[in-house]
Amino acid sequence: MSKTMRYILGTVFLITSGLIYTLQRAVSALVWNGEINAKFDGGIPLPPGPLEPFTNNVFVLIFLLVGIVLFAYGKKVKA
Repeated sequence: MSKTMRYILGTVFLITSGLIYTLQRAVSALVWNGEINAKFDGGIPLPPGPLEPFTNNVFVLIFLLVGIVLFAYGKKVKA
């Protein structure tokens, strides 16, 4: 695998981990909004935290680590 290919794959893995984290946050906000609209007893559920740790989703952590490793290994390999 060439140096350029490692950089491309590293970028793809980093972007994918960011997209998964963003989608997870968006879905949790939509679910919270749905819970508020569905409540009839007057109680309001707590909103999702401002920044949930990205370690909640194992795929985000794995993709992030693989992307960083590919970048580091691409930097180490001679062209």
